[in-house]
Amino acid sequence: MAVKILRSMLSFAGIEATVPGDSSAFEVVAARDLSGHDKKCFTVKNTSGVPVDEVDVYASPKSPADALGVDSVDWEFIGTIAAPLAANSIVSFQVSGDSRRSWKIVAYNSVPNATVIGYVTAGSI
Repeated sequence: MAVKILRSMLSFAGIEATVPGDSSAFEVVAARDLSGHDKKCFTVKNTSGVPVDEVDVYASPKSPADALGVDSVDWEFIGTIAAPLAANSIVSFQVSGDSRRSWKIVAYNSVPNATVIGYVTAGSI
């Protein structure tokens, strides 16, 4: 008897974004609803010759529309993708088994003109 495995996949990339050099939080990938996906991979690519101080993943049990603000108390720090993210590099961070609804990638930098692209892949088996 054949067994079917149903799989749900979601993949998207953010636009190339210039991270301001004022050390404030900057959303590389805005909040996305990843409910229903138990495995997530967050990837960031630094496309500039300037390192980025830190790139983090945040999550919230609220919907993207309800979890307001970059630094809002609605968001919980999940982990650091890279600190620092070297110039012209790419790094990934994986999460599994976490049921929080909304996810985003946030960068911080003290040097202007660093450009990064965020990618998210989420799936379920």
